[in-house]
Amino acid sequence: TVPGGLETPDVIDLRKGKRGDAAPQLYQVLEQKEARVGEGFMGTTHTYVMPGSAAAAAQAGGLLRKQGDVDLTIAPEQLEAGGLGDEALAAMYERQVSKEKEAARPEDFSDLVAENMQKQKRKADQKEKDKSKRFKFDEPVRGGGGGPAR
Repeated sequence: TVPGGLETPDVIDLRKGKRGDAAPQLYQVLEQKEARVGEGFMGTTHTYVMPGSAAAAAQAGGLLRKQGDVDLTIAPEQLEAGGLGDEALAAMYERQVSKEKEAARPEDFSDLVAENMQKQKRKADQKEKDKSKRFKFDEPVRGGGGGPAR
């Protein structure tokens, strides 16, 4: 006779997981989307759509903002002093909205373009001046001989 607990079981299952589980999904085919990213040698003409990646990234980073949301920074001293009334909050809000509108406005590059055009014109004038100094054929040839001009 064998003492209790020492008998050999009929079946030994050494596998991980439960029986009857379906095989886990090992890969997923991603949707390909036409887009031009970069140019030249390392550019590509397509991108891949990652399902749920934008929502997951926004959720993780706390970036779920709606159009028109404004972030205000309030110092703890302002709250404790009780100096923040409705008018003060409204003024802070208006300042922040105007800053964001200013940042979103397209930049004016006309002064940079004018400066670049001036620089190109100056270079072209200098090049033309150097070219005219190098080749002076203004003097008439005298003597009528077949020799080189002096």
